[in-house]
Amino acid sequence: MQTTPIEDMVSTANSSARGLVCFDMDSTLVDGETLDILAERKGVSDEVKKITDQAMNGKMDFDDAVKKRIGLLEGMKVSEVFDIAGNIPFMPGAKDTIRRLKENGFVTGMITGGFSIVAERISRELGLDFFVANELQVEDGALTGGFQLHVNGNKEKLMMEEARRFRAGKVFAVGDGMNDLGMLLAADVGIAFCPKPALEEKAEFCVKEKDLTKVLDFIREHGDGAF
Repeated sequence: MQTTPIEDMVSTANSSARGLVCFDMDSTLVDGETLDILAERKGVSDEVKKITDQAMNGKMDFDDAVKKRIGLLEGMKVSEVFDIAGNIPFMPGAKDTIRRLKENGFVTGMITGGFSIVAERISRELGLDFFVANELQVEDGALTGGFQLHVNGNKEKLMMEEARRFRAGKVFAVGDGMNDLGMLLAADVGIAFCPKPALEEKAEFCVKEKDLTKVLDFIREHGDGAF
């Protein structure tokens, strides 16, 4: 399975965007951790959840965590992965949040350490302008345990590349884990959404209610008259 690092839902903007809002995927745009859900189907949920918790709280290197978790999924049928991808629920308020941002002239996108097999569906259904995701390697209809990284400790760099590409005004970032910290710090306004404790300690702005529309309050307040 091969895709380009950036799958564009629309062509590059020809005029300046009012602003860019970049989201994480797992536990931000969708209500759950994709790898944990896949692991539960595969029967290795306890092992994967332990690694996920360590990574999201900054206790394990992201690259090492991905390698260990994906390795545990070796042999899983791609048909099962597609089935799971099609049923992961959106975070409450996600669709309304994206709709309202787009109506008010913002570019919306997603940069995730998750995988394109899920990210493509999320981006398409929400109508995002771009996404960047990693790729699972497949052979004979099953996961090999290998992967290709496009997002690996570089979320802030990828986000700022998109901001320049769309000639965005202010840049906003929304995420829940320590792997989102760089992105939140690089943005004009970084918003921690229902964050893990380690991120909450470092975040300037925080939403603790499981309703993604609450991030609009910060965007409205700091967005130079946004909606």
